Amino acid sequence: MVRKAEPVARLTAQSKPAAIERVVERLTGERKGDIAPAARMHALLAQIDRIPDRHDAFIRLEWDEQGLPGRS
Repeated sequence: MVRKAEPVARLTAQSKPAAIERVVERLTGERKGDIAPAARMHALLAQIDRIPDRHDAFIRLEWDEQGLPGRS
């Protein structure tokens, strides 16, 4: 287990215990004002769900002779 902590400590320029603590904090969102990754993803998906559907979202575009999309 200690071997797995060494690269993390080296990348973060911290001691092994501090590096592991930082990783745990990021995964659990325990740092003050920090949000866990799963909570951030849930919030992002909730924002995406609030975007209204477009009536023209599924209209197929034709391509002109110059390779540009356009409606025929």
